[in-house]
Amino acid sequence: MEHYRTYMFFDVNEIENGKYYQPYEVNFPSIDAIIAPSSLFQMTTSLNHNTNVAGLKKLDSKLSTNRINLYYVVPTVLFNQFQKQDFVGDIQEQYKWKYHINQYVLGIDISSIGPKMDLIIDPGSDFNAIRSRNVR
Repeated sequence: MEHYRTYMFFDVNEIENGKYYQPYEVNFPSIDAIIAPSSLFQMTTSLNHNTNVAGLKKLDSKLSTNRINLYYVVPTVLFNQFQKQDFVGDIQEQYKWKYHINQYVLGIDISSIGPKMDLIIDPGSDFNAIRSRNVR
């Protein structure tokens, strides 16, 4: 069984392309995880989870100059209702990111997840994305 490693970062400069990173900072603005240079992940159990551009600005040096994909990871019960989210914060930064990021929603079956998640992701586990779609 192959395991994928989750890396943690204090400083954005620690992020390497192609590796799954989570911030040590519990309330890091904008994202819960990143695979540089083009994939951002935000986990939420809400239908409204706007993206703070302050966090995107912090990550700017690690992100592609082309399109970036922002994946909202939600429980499957929210999947069909989840809509495109707004950007909040500095107006100029909002405009920059709004046209630079594709938004997607991933539905996750969380019914089999226990009270504590391990930092090692096992692709054979019951924690699987069951559906994804572009958010409009």
